[in-house]
Amino acid sequence: MKQWYLNRFVIRLTSLLLALFNVSNNILQLTLIACPVLGYSQNQPLFQFSLYFEDSIGNKDSIFLGYDPMASSQNLNTQFGEILISAPFDSVFEVRAIHGDDSQNLTSKKVIEHMEVSSDACVLPFRTKIVINARYLPVKVTYDSTLFLFGTCKNVVLSPDRNMFFQSEWWNVCAFHCMADTSIYVEDFVIPPPMGLCGNRLYIQNEVEGQGLKLLPGMYFASFYGPGPCNDPTFLAVKDEPVAGFGKLTPNPVREKFSIQMPSEGNFNAYVVDVTGKVLVCPYEITGNRAQFDVSGLSQGIYFVSLKSGRSSPVVYKFVKL
Repeated sequence: MKQWYLNRFVIRLTSLLLALFNVSNNILQLTLIACPVLGYSQNQPLFQFSLYFEDSIGNKDSIFLGYDPMASSQNLNTQFGEILISAPFDSVFEVRAIHGDDSQNLTSKKVIEHMEVSSDACVLPFRTKIVINARYLPVKVTYDSTLFLFGTCKNVVLSPDRNMFFQSEWWNVCAFHCMADTSIYVEDFVIPPPMGLCGNRLYIQNEVEGQGLKLLPGMYFASFYGPGPCNDPTFLAVKDEPVAGFGKLTPNPVREKFSIQMPSEGNFNAYVVDVTGKVLVCPYEITGNRAQFDVSGLSQGIYFVSLKSGRSSPVVYKFVKL
């Protein structure tokens, strides 16, 4: 009889303990759902957008860029979902981003920079490096241009040229694209890196699958406060160069004469202006598909030459007179 009571007590005690365990377990689960562990949460940045890339045969890739006051511009921000990619670049096509102030060039598919605020409350990161390995050029970049239409934030560019960041050398900028203008930018990277006037382009060494270390081309996502490439007249001429059917202005800088290769058909009018927009008298001659200008009478400085045919938009070049 005593054994029967003892067994019954043990069974009831076991049932009670199991019931208490189930209640505690349910409470714990509810707590974890209501209050997730901070170490596993991910913050949403103040601003974020996507850049989509496509090579000439249809391979595609994308990255995410943005800014936040709590982000770093030197180190990976794991709280915003930045993940280090240590594997080699894909041998055919891949795009990655690097923080603008990261001297180690750590790559990721997402980069959120520390934000900077101008006097008129324009908030954008200063620069982010974008690195591309593409076997089949050119590369087309697409995005939502309406994100960059407000205030001086319109001075947001994609550019492969390091000289964008030296105001005293703005005339050496060989290529850039104002992101507020259109949602498409096409870049035919110069490989190997060019020499001379347009030689200061962004290249970063990284490993490529099956090919070892390579010098990969890139571009900056950059913003300027106040005067900049998208509202400063000294930048107008190099925007989205070259234009279809037109060659480059050579030589540039120039001492006496320069020439521009043009489409073979059409009647063109041409004129030269200074940085204030004043039209200047400069002899020129158009023979076949080439225009030659004599600027020997100009003073040293920055000028523009405009070529226009019929109702088409003018093609504008910038040049430096020595």
